[in-house]
This record gives sequence, structure tokens and C-alpha cells, in this order.
Amino acid sequence: MTDLQNPLMSGTRLFLNTLLIVLYACAAIMALAAVVITIAMFVPSRDIGFTVADNVMMLSLLAYLLVAIYFFRVLRAIVVSVAEGDPFNLENPDRLTRLAWLSTIMWAIDLAYIFWQVPLQSGDPQEAALGALAADAINHLVTLIGPITLFILARVFRHGAAMREDLEGTV
Repeated sequence: MTDLQNPLMSGTRLFLNTLLIVLYACAAIMALAAVVITIAMFVPSRDIGFTVADNVMMLSLLAYLLVAIYFFRVLRAIVVSVAEGDPFNLENPDRLTRLAWLSTIMWAIDLAYIFWQVPLQSGDPQEAALGALAADAINHLVTLIGPITLFILARVFRHGAAMREDLEGTV
């Protein structure tokens, strides 16, 4: 089925391409800002108002952006294979596994951000971090459903690709 016959696939590809352009621009701006701020922090005569904690937060957000960019590139490759009519190829299970690991990494970066940033914003670091984590615990548990689902889908696609190989071998 071609993209002209399937507006969902062409719309999804357009959305992912647009999203990737925006993410690339954000990552470039943030990387430039991180370099400038890091250099400015070491100039002894200037106090730019940024602390090491601010810089670590910015670098963690940059890491998150880079992982997200890779995530959406892999997702776009899956969408392209589906649009071409070949979803159960041998590459898609590996792509889905990569997506699952990337989702897990993004989840861990988000969790580390809570433990790093929240204590800096209040007086009692342990209480603040645990309070923020408790308030957001349901959200963090629910977001683990995504990577688990992707790992399961990777197994389903791997099994489907193997069945397809067996079917093609018997025909």
C-alpha cells in the first residue's frame, strides 16, 4: 500500500519528520547554550546566575532530547516499513527493542531529574525528593507500561517475522 492510498501513514511520516526538525533545532540551541553557560561559569569576573546544578539540569535535558531524537528516528523507520507494506520484516523487532530501551532510558533520566533537581529547590533534600516522587509515583509507574509494551511487541513482531520466513520457505 503506498502513502497516497494511506493518509494515516503519510500523515504520521509528516508528523515525525516535523517533530524531528523541531527536536534537532531544540537540541542545537540547548547544546550551544550549554557550551556558552559552561564557559561563562568559569570566567572569574562574571556571575551569570547559573549554578552547577542548573548546568547539570540543562545537560540532562540535552541528553533527554538526544535520546528522544534517536527514539523518533527509529519510530520513523518502523512507520516507513509499515507504509511500504512490510511490517513483519526482520529489522522491526530489533527496532521495537531499541524503542523499549530508549523509553526506559528516558524514564530513568526523568527519575534522576527528580532526585537531582527537587532537593535543590527546598530546605530538606530527602523530604523534598521523596515528596515529589510520591506525588508523581503513579505517573512514573504508568510510564513504565510503555517500555514493557514495546518489549512485548518486539517479541510478537519477532515471532511474526519468523512465521513469515517459515511460510515463505514452504511456499
